[in-house]
Amino acid sequence: MNVRRAFAYALDKDSIVKAASSGHGTPMWGDIVPASAYYDDTAVVKYKQDVAKAKGLMDAAGWTVGSDGIRVKGGQKFSAKFFVRADKPQRVKAVEIMSEQLRTNLGMDLVPTPTDFKVFYKPIQAGNYDLAFAGWGLGLDPDDYNNFSSTQIRPEKLPSGNNWTGFVNAELDAAIAAQRTDLKPTAAATFAARKADFAKIEHILGDNVVVYFMWADNVGQSFNGVNGVEPGNSNSLNYTDQDRNVQVFASWSMTNPKTT
Repeated sequence: MNVRRAFAYALDKDSIVKAASSGHGTPMWGDIVPASAYYDDTAVVKYKQDVAKAKGLMDAAGWTVGSDGIRVKGGQKFSAKFFVRADKPQRVKAVEIMSEQLRTNLGMDLVPTPTDFKVFYKPIQAGNYDLAFAGWGLGLDPDDYNNFSSTQIRPEKLPSGNNWTGFVNAELDAAIAAQRTDLKPTAAATFAARKADFAKIEHILGDNVVVYFMWADNVGQSFNGVNGVEPGNSNSLNYTDQDRNVQVFASWSMTNPKTT
C-alpha cells in the first residue's frame, strides 16, 4: 500500500489532466462523476502532490534509490512497462507525463508502452501486467460490482470478470453488496442509504489506491442530424467530440454540456 500511495503523492494530477486532455477533462478521485447525485466530494481521498512524503513511503517500503536514480529492493529494480492503448492520444500523453514525473520525483522506471487495441487487453485480462492505463464508461447511477467486487476478479475468481485489480477487501465487498440491495420504505431513504454506501466505497478505493483515477471527459451532448456529427454504436453521441476536432466543433452546436 505504501508504494501505491507514494505513486499517488508523486504526481501532479491537475497539470497532467490539463495537458493530456487539452483542458477538456475533469480530474477525478473516484469513479462517481460530479454530475451524479451520488457524488460526495468529502468521501473521496485526494492526494495533493507531496514528493517528500512519496519518497518517505517508498523508503518505508524498502525501496532505496540506486546509483542510476532508480529504486531497488532485494536486487530488483523498480522497473516495468506502463501499458496504454496506442489509439488513444490523450491517454498516451498522460502516461508519458506520469512516467516522467514518477522517474524524476520518485525513482520509478515505468516505460510508456503504447499497444495496439487488438492486443491491449489480453495481458490485462490474463493478469500478466504490472501497470496499465485504461478507461470505461460511467453512469449517473453508479454500480461498482463488476469493476471492484472481489467476486469479479479476473482470471482468479471469474474467467470473464471485469475486475482486473486483484484487490480483495471484505469491507469493500460489503459496501458494494449494500449499494445493490439497500431498499428503504421511501425513495428518499433508499437514496440516502445508497449514497452512504457509495461514500464508503469511494473512501476505500481512494485510501488503498486500488486504482489511480485520472479524469472524466467533458463531452458535448448533441442531437442527431447536427452538421458534422456521426453517431456511433447504438446511436450514441457520447464520444463525437472525444478527439477535439476543431473543424467539427465549429460546425455544430452543443446543448447542455455535461461531464460524463
